[in-house]
Amino acid sequence: MRFLFFPLFIFFIPSINASVESDVFFESLEAHQFFSASFEQKTIDEGKERVIQGEIIADRSGKFKIKYFHPLYETIFSDGQYLYRYDPDLEQASVQPLDELLRETPIGLFTLNVNEIKELFSVSNCSKKLSKLKCSLTSTNEESFIKQIVIRLNKGIIFYLGYEDTFNQNISITFKHASLNKIPADKFKFIIPEGTDIVNLKNNIE
Repeated sequence: MRFLFFPLFIFFIPSINASVESDVFFESLEAHQFFSASFEQKTIDEGKERVIQGEIIADRSGKFKIKYFHPLYETIFSDGQYLYRYDPDLEQASVQPLDELLRETPIGLFTLNVNEIKELFSVSNCSKKLSKLKCSLTSTNEESFIKQIVIRLNKGIIFYLGYEDTFNQNISITFKHASLNKIPADKFKFIIPEGTDIVNLKNNIE
């Protein structure tokens, strides 16, 4: 979901003036107050490729829900305070405070406010062709889990993320049927089935 685009565009996508590239990108990101899409995530680790399909909904209050399908079948969701991971095969759910997780993972691009994202990343190498915009985000934190993210937008909506993590895994995510329409609050709710084993449960979580 990443390498095939480069040969097609490298010779004729004009670069945006450096003085305006950050503004252009963050104006587009500001429009992502809500985000929903299906996606395909490819992970390449030591030459081996794993492909996972899924769905995502997110908003800038810190809430999100990610459902992975074959072969993972997990649901990861946040109520804005805690992160929950539910594995139906294990009949187990883990719960932990969000803390800095949104600032240290790509989901923060959809759940943090734009001013926070500006503090976390610098924007460079933006290029534009017709309705498509491509930018590189470099972390301002030397100890970040992700050093750089390549983002591609079409008509102002994110359709691609690509990055390498600190484990040297190359990860690319392509979004389909993406929408910025408002998402009802009840769509973020997830009821953990009765009888599920709860781990890492904090005293103040019911």
